[in-house]
Amino acid sequence: MLAASLSQAATIKINFEGIQAHAADAGFASVGEYYNGGRASNNALGVDYGVSFSSALAICLNTAGVNCTEASKGEVCEAGSGFTAMTASGSPMFMNVAAGFETTLSFFYTNPTWARNSVELWSGLNGTGTLLKTLVLAGTADGSSTSACLGAGYCPFEKISISFDGIAKSFVLAGEWDQIAIDDIEFQTAGSSDPSQVPEPATLSLVAVAALPFHRHPSLAL
Repeated sequence: MLAASLSQAATIKINFEGIQAHAADAGFASVGEYYNGGRASNNALGVDYGVSFSSALAICLNTAGVNCTEASKGEVCEAGSGFTAMTASGSPMFMNVAAGFETTLSFFYTNPTWARNSVELWSGLNGTGTLLKTLVLAGTADGSSTSACLGAGYCPFEKISISFDGIAKSFVLAGEWDQIAIDDIEFQTAGSSDPSQVPEPATLSLVAVAALPFHRHPSLAL
């Protein structure tokens, strides 16, 4: 059972696909308690990883035949992780992990405007306690003129792995919040010596939709 797996330690992977922020939601949906056994703002029922988000939006990614935002994984993406990513709806954005996580936090991100955004890892929830790690995210390439990126400026996504000491309970993203997109967040919950893999449940493929009105490049958020 999932609950039994998460009562021990595990490697958690979050790719936002189950939220299905597509045409019916105008390309956006607040993540909220989706990964804490609750629901996203579009009423999508999530899974209980003990992870909650605040000021976080799941966003539709452009794919072949779908033009919904300025972000895309293009022709290169991990299987099952090409339709949805996350951006912030305000600063700071918090990801809280009730059980804590340790050693390394990794994710993919795109920052083509070279907006200044910092990542902070804290020992307490909501950016409290001891600051364990902080860094400024570098800019990334702009794929708007690249066919492999399907014309999306927020493409490609690049991977970053952040090593730290201690046990963190919150990941904080602060800065120019509407000019960065994040996906495929991965971390190991505290106390794991031989972690099990806990991927997201299989999700339905998103349907092709016509282009929708949205805030164009460089801003991703509503």
